[in-house]
Amino acid sequence: MSKELSRKRPKSLFDFGIKKQKLCEDAADIVIPPECQVDVRTGDETLTATTTSDTRWDVSSCKQQDFSLTREEKFRYIKNLWYPPSRYEFPKKEEYGKMRAFNAAWLQQFNWLAYSSKEDGAYCLPCVLFGVQAGKNSHKLDRLMTSPLTTWTSALRKLKEHDSTSEVHKSAMVTYVEFKNSMESKSVPVIQQLDHALAKRVAENRAKLASIVKTVLLCGRQNLALRGHRDDSSFFDDSSNTGNFQKLIEFRVDAGDTILGTHCQDAPKNATYRSKTIQNELIDCCREIVITKIAEKVKKAEFFTIMADEATDCSNKEQLPLVLRYYDGSIGKVREDFIGYQECGEGISGAAIAKLIQTTVSDLGLSMDKCRGQCYDGAGNMAGKVNGAAARIKAEYPKAVYVHCLSHQLNLCVMKACAIQMIRNFLGVTTELANFFNYSPKKQGILDASVEEMLPESKISKLKAQCRTRWIERLDSLDNLHDLYGPVVDALDTIKTDPLSSCDTITKATSLVNAVTQSDFIFSLAVCKDILQYTRGLTTKLQGREEEVHQAYANAQVVVTTLKSLREKVDELSSELLEKAETLAARVDIVLAKPRACGRQRHRDNTPATTTEEYYRRNLIIPFLDNLILELTTRFEDNQAASVAFVRSILPVAVAQPSWEADILKMSKCYFDDLPHPDSLPAEMKLWATYWTSHPSSAPDSISKTLQLVDTDMFPNLTTLLKIASALPSTTCECERSVSALRRIKSYLRSSMSQDRLNGLALLHVHYNMEIDVNAVIDLFARRQPRRMRLVNIFQD
Repeated sequence: MSKELSRKRPKSLFDFGIKKQKLCEDAADIVIPPECQVDVRTGDETLTATTTSDTRWDVSSCKQQDFSLTREEKFRYIKNLWYPPSRYEFPKKEEYGKMRAFNAAWLQQFNWLAYSSKEDGAYCLPCVLFGVQAGKNSHKLDRLMTSPLTTWTSALRKLKEHDSTSEVHKSAMVTYVEFKNSMESKSVPVIQQLDHALAKRVAENRAKLASIVKTVLLCGRQNLALRGHRDDSSFFDDSSNTGNFQKLIEFRVDAGDTILGTHCQDAPKNATYRSKTIQNELIDCCREIVITKIAEKVKKAEFFTIMADEATDCSNKEQLPLVLRYYDGSIGKVREDFIGYQECGEGISGAAIAKLIQTTVSDLGLSMDKCRGQCYDGAGNMAGKVNGAAARIKAEYPKAVYVHCLSHQLNLCVMKACAIQMIRNFLGVTTELANFFNYSPKKQGILDASVEEMLPESKISKLKAQCRTRWIERLDSLDNLHDLYGPVVDALDTIKTDPLSSCDTITKATSLVNAVTQSDFIFSLAVCKDILQYTRGLTTKLQGREEEVHQAYANAQVVVTTLKSLREKVDELSSELLEKAETLAARVDIVLAKPRACGRQRHRDNTPATTTEEYYRRNLIIPFLDNLILELTTRFEDNQAASVAFVRSILPVAVAQPSWEADILKMSKCYFDDLPHPDSLPAEMKLWATYWTSHPSSAPDSISKTLQLVDTDMFPNLTTLLKIASALPSTTCECERSVSALRRIKSYLRSSMSQDRLNGLALLHVHYNMEIDVNAVIDLFARRQPRRMRLVNIFQD
């Protein structure tokens, strides 16, 4: 019979009519391992047979099969898994000069552990059966899942690490326990069990990541550089400068964040969620949330305006900051929201910038068909009539009217007015004077001493350099120079007579003191400081975010009217300015005098005058006033801005004017397609006039206030026109502010950051008061790609 058995397939004990219970009568704790040779005595013969899976399963027989196994087959594996009996002798092998073997106590210590007698190795049963359901990185778990653990010297340490740090194992254990309970009918359906068990694990993981997200938000809003000299996991110690982000993480742990502390201590190196890659992903998630919120508000507003400017960052890349202007009905105000920087990789031509703007708007999910305005500076590539970006966009979208930034226009008016030779020379000297003191601590110290001696109550002691683009800064610099004129001259005298000063310094101080004590300089300082003060209020108003285009033009007309009244009384003005100039000259013991007249003068004005006052009135005050009035009148005339008449006519305070209906009907032709009921506009306008005529005291004078009071159902067409009017821009000052943020964020030590990281940090910094839901950031972070740490419950809808 033994020969016959050897020629056939190995049979189980059942083939011989011997039951397993009978075999165990003599040794109750002996369980026969699977697929091993056993001797079965039947009478006088000894039969050799091989046991099969009809007795017990070896854990190695089900590895790598969990994709094809049904739920019933998995449960059968679990119930019929072979475990070594108490007197089972484990094979020994030599390791590092000693004989080692599997320790049966490990099976009691780790309830998930299974031993394979066939491979003499250990497996994790939950990982073998359910590991592939644990996420993206389950395939990286080799030992205890796809191959056995066979090295017994370090086995206990590896088993502990697997039990405490492996996210795959933790997820598989949850699934394993709930699967057994479900199959044994000890609990509710498996989906509900998994939902409850995973919800707890997900909540813990989200709490860990929430602390990290909050740290990223703090650094972004406060403009703190996240990275240090070394920012990888191998440098997470006190020996290296790991940057603000890593140190803030440690600070949170020290402050009592136990959840984050446990994560930092127990998390595997490939799942710390503190690396620079994760930082970039979290920053980008925050960027997307901010952009989405802005885009949703713009969609509700329906109409918007594009504002752009150009700037070069510290890495010598041309950046295009973009801002959207729209009416936010939730707060009843006009908003100007920065949406990011766009690198001009294809150049700064009008065609390239127009394409870049359209692409950016499209990426936000907005339609350029809803764009009703553009606002840029007067550069040729932006404002050119043929190939400028504004012209190209308007050719494709005719309703997107171009408005030259009024703040830039005001600056150009002042610059043109200051083109008089005497004032131009004066401004050049003031620039050199500020640079002379500001770039030398020693010279500034001498000026400080002079200020303390001559003006002990003065709160200022430093000269301001003149900004080339913001005239309000130039006005402040003139005020400082006027107040510190005496100490400045005294400091220059001290420096030029100091024997310790260098020859170049003495020469420069001598030339400056000669220049600032000239009558032309003193009189120019008095004239510029006094007359240009009339433009300070207009400059400040134009820098506001809610300034409407009609208000800007109205304020400019007030300045022009005032300057014209001064021009009509120029004799009185010149007397006042002469008195102020003489007071200023008396501080340094100088007597004002007109230059000597000669037959032919090529380097200065030579207008005939009998007195000093007459000379400066003819050569300085009158030309300066005339130039300033001419430039302001030319650039701020109403007929050069058709949109101004439209905005003014639609205001309730304009219903008393006879031409308001004609102006509205004329402009409404451009926006005929935007009106919900264009045929009813004439009737609606009569109702509008009747309503505000009966309520003259409550008639608002701005678009924003009108939109807060208007009845949308009663005046649907006029409400639409009001929204379009509110979106019309006046200045690009918000772009200028974003350029200032660019210089703060992308500094010398942070010049190599990528464009996505720059935009993310910039949006967090500029919109620092925007509320960002941490859970929304985590949800977006989890949706982008599978994570090693489970952050969402896959069983939830």
